[in-house]
Amino acid sequence: MKLAVTGWPSPIYVYGNPEVRAAVCRDLQRLELAYIEVGSSPQEVAGLTLEEGAPLVIALGPEDIFGKIRGELAAQNESLRPHIWRDIEFFSELLTHAQVEDAPLCPEPERSVAVGMNIDFVLGGAETWATQLFFGLKEKLSPRGIPVAMWEARQDSPYQYVGREFYNIPEKDVVQFGKYQGFVDYTLAVLERLTRQAPALYFDNGSMQMLSAFFLAKKYLGLKTEIISVVHGYASIFFGRVTRCQGCIDRLIGVSDAIAEELRQRLPHREQDISVYLQLPQAQPESLGKKSGSTLGIAYAARLEIGNKRCLWLLDVMDGLAAAGADFALSIAGDGECYELLKEHIQERGLGDRVHLLGRIPHQEMDTFYQDKDVFVNFSVTEGGPLTLFESLSHGLVPVVTDAGCARRFIREGENGYLIDSPEAAVETLKSLAGNLALCRALGEKALAGYISQREDMEDQVPRWLEESGLTE
Repeated sequence: MKLAVTGWPSPIYVYGNPEVRAAVCRDLQRLELAYIEVGSSPQEVAGLTLEEGAPLVIALGPEDIFGKIRGELAAQNESLRPHIWRDIEFFSELLTHAQVEDAPLCPEPERSVAVGMNIDFVLGGAETWATQLFFGLKEKLSPRGIPVAMWEARQDSPYQYVGREFYNIPEKDVVQFGKYQGFVDYTLAVLERLTRQAPALYFDNGSMQMLSAFFLAKKYLGLKTEIISVVHGYASIFFGRVTRCQGCIDRLIGVSDAIAEELRQRLPHREQDISVYLQLPQAQPESLGKKSGSTLGIAYAARLEIGNKRCLWLLDVMDGLAAAGADFALSIAGDGECYELLKEHIQERGLGDRVHLLGRIPHQEMDTFYQDKDVFVNFSVTEGGPLTLFESLSHGLVPVVTDAGCARRFIREGENGYLIDSPEAAVETLKSLAGNLALCRALGEKALAGYISQREDMEDQVPRWLEESGLTE
């Protein structure tokens, strides 16, 4: 089996660290495409002139940040900006123009479901979402003898790999591809699997490589698998992949109202195939009785990163509450680049009795983490859900969060939660709640009631998808 791209109209330029660049170049060689390597420092492209439409592909290693590199190149040569592609996005686009050669046709789909991972079993919201979907499907389909598997493309990434064990996924339920060094190997490996054993239903959760394989298998090899593509973030990389491959996708799911609306704007002819699905955990009303005492319990759960998660706001929040003399206990669940910085700050300020840095907590222990807390805080720029918001609401925590993801769907300002836009606003809101715990806990009851109502609205979606795919009646 091989992939071929013919008639590509322009030269392909490749930039990046030599070792990572080599993997991109090997893939281009396998596709019999000409390319030009242009170095690994911004100075090397300062005088580069590209013809219209010619791509400049950035080969990214696990530690490379695409936005930073793109900015550095544009600072040296602004004319390059419209030509710059992230490597996996470029190959996702490129393979929509590919042909599959020397491959058998796909068999009739078996009665099974595959749940694709975004990257692999790293610590993250999309990964948690996918594994929770897996367990929900297993609960519905195992009594019918219908297998459900997680499809994992093992790869190097900047995110912490925790493995299937962290998510409590049995080894027998994981189909693993890789590790490979290039995009093409992943796509071929998934294609080979589809020509032997195709599932009736595939949930796509973000893998560029796997979606490319399904796209090609449907286009050339007669694949009849139904594909439900789930968009987990409000960013061009998420929208671009489903837009270019939308011809193979049967249904598009946004994990927030904003994501679904953006999909409708980009794909107006697919409006009837686009919907919102919020994966809402079982409500835990018994947690309301576990919130007691005179200390405001605050929960934060996220990857500890400076950028999108803005976790350094935690420094201002803990300092502001301490300076105001508020009676609070802040529990931080998560790991990442800011862990040591937060740890040092807590020690230097003598806040160890009020701020608890817990590190990574296994997902099955998160209910215990939330159940006795009063407030959930989140400071993200963008979000899908986030799932942590839903988990906290299911335990009756009052949300004090930025306007990201589905926050507005759940929050009625001042009635069951608060939207904030700065660490200062967070401090003021938390001070007020710490000073009136009776009000805070009454708001928590309202937050839980609203959550239960939203959950009831979502309950019939997965059964409907299974029925439409012929797996249930």
